[in-house]
Amino acid sequence: MDFKSQNKNQTEKFESIGKQELSEDGISFSSPEKDLSQLQNLASNADRLNDVKQLQAMANGRNILQRYEASDVKDQRKLRENQNLTDNYDSWDEQRKWVNPVDEIFTADFLAKHKKKFDDKGAARWDTPFVFENTGKNWDFGKMDGELGKEQGAKFFGKLDSQEALANDAQQKEGLFTMAEKLSVEPKDWINKEVIEKKNRIENKQIKIGNNDGNPNNLMYLTKIPNPETLRQKLVQRSELSDHEQYLRLPSGIELSAFKKEFKIGGKTKGGEDEIVGLPLVKKVFNDLLGDEIFADKYEFPRTDPEVSGGATGGQDVTNDKKFDNMKATYGKQKNQA
Repeated sequence: MDFKSQNKNQTEKFESIGKQELSEDGISFSSPEKDLSQLQNLASNADRLNDVKQLQAMANGRNILQRYEASDVKDQRKLRENQNLTDNYDSWDEQRKWVNPVDEIFTADFLAKHKKKFDDKGAARWDTPFVFENTGKNWDFGKMDGELGKEQGAKFFGKLDSQEALANDAQQKEGLFTMAEKLSVEPKDWINKEVIEKKNRIENKQIKIGNNDGNPNNLMYLTKIPNPETLRQKLVQRSELSDHEQYLRLPSGIELSAFKKEFKIGGKTKGGEDEIVGLPLVKKVFNDLLGDEIFADKYEFPRTDPEVSGGATGGQDVTNDKKFDNMKATYGKQKNQA
């Protein structure tokens, strides 16, 4: 078969699937394995890279539907649109502006149940030493001036109890490599390049290597919000939120930290951990609430280094130290400006 005929046949396959993809009824939840299998088989047989990309995007759209109960989804088409956008965006803002709000995709009951998991268990997020050191001192807690609004600069959180359990487990396994896998983070974002190179060499792996050299001691900081609803109420009292505005919300993909190919819409990481986002807080508010509604622990992960066999246990409360450092830096700046 010549290239032109082969390309015509492939195009007809796209058009056929595309019509089904955008049909009024959407994709049936009754036979998702068959739908996904068909798309994956076509992707395997596609001859051109562009064909593969189009087919994989369709497969991803089908796959995302299998993560939810049909009764939780209001609009299957918008759900697939959001996932395809975050799987394939080319710039931070050009495609993110088309992301659909989650309340147009999921039912109010689904959104409320997901938020309640965090209200009941608390919320927590991980940061590298560099990010943690600058937060509240030189940076706000999240990006306040996103071009698409404050939702774009929201911070991702997991459940507090799950993050503590994950850290304790990772300390006895492969350290930050275990953490990164479970939380769908690229190891190069957290781990120094020398450590990744060593692991690749010793264990014959091909983990992507970056230019990170700012975490030589394999540390991470866990910022904790034990009672998110109490925090929300205090933010309302401070006029940081309106009476009916939620601090925690289901991520949509508009967030700057919804990374291409890694983010999955619906409140779970690719690794299966529950996640949610919290709106950004300016430095003053973040610092005022440290030790009141926001707390911080330092964790060591020595087993990140493949040549280290000893492990660490638990985390160390550094809330007061963090608050003191931030307030001292703020006072110093004010004094210099006077």
